[in-house]
Amino acid sequence: MAIERRFTRVLAAWVGILAILTAGNSHVVRCHAAAPHLGDDHVLYDSNDPQTLSDQGSIIGWGDQRVDSSVLDAQFIAITAGSSYSLALKTDGSIVGWGLNQYGRAAPPDGNDFIAIATGYRHSLALRKDGSVVGWGHNLYRQATPPVGNNFIAIAAGSSYSLALKKDGSMVGWGSYTGLTGTFGQATPPDGNDFIAIAAGYSHSLAIRRTEPPTAP
Repeated sequence: MAIERRFTRVLAAWVGILAILTAGNSHVVRCHAAAPHLGDDHVLYDSNDPQTLSDQGSIIGWGDQRVDSSVLDAQFIAITAGSSYSLALKTDGSIVGWGLNQYGRAAPPDGNDFIAIATGYRHSLALRKDGSVVGWGHNLYRQATPPVGNNFIAIAAGSSYSLALKKDGSMVGWGSYTGLTGTFGQATPPDGNDFIAIAAGYSHSLAIRRTEPPTAP
């Protein structure tokens, strides 16, 4: 019987693309050296053996890939990709990184208490179970130096800045406030405590506000 395959998460990065692939109740690890349409001749790593499929979250990637296949034979629950590097969060709460490691961007800290990861252009963030945030990589604008505290529930990393969402629904930002053509204030989030999600781009940011359901007439 044919195994149904579907993508459960896709992420466009600075260079290249990553995705998590589910095959039935199992998963495979595949990394392409170029675009997916080039076929299996360009696969750098493939654990797609029908006899040995396991219940592991898998990663496939394509584009300008710098892949160490040894780090991919594991169970994953989240992925993120920055400029020429990638990170993955494992089911045991630890983080692995691969690719260009300039500024240490692909070298995450040790530990197995992480619940979320984010990559900017050349810096990275991770959220711990206790609600604190850690950062590493390029830090010229202090973008990899998060505020102290353990009341954070979400993180986002832009080009040279970072955002975090607090338990009370408010946001904080740090790092560079400028872009290629001026000052945009991307690291200066609006006031309020009704936010439920955040996202960081190159020099702009987004947030979702909590809205009350309409009252019945």
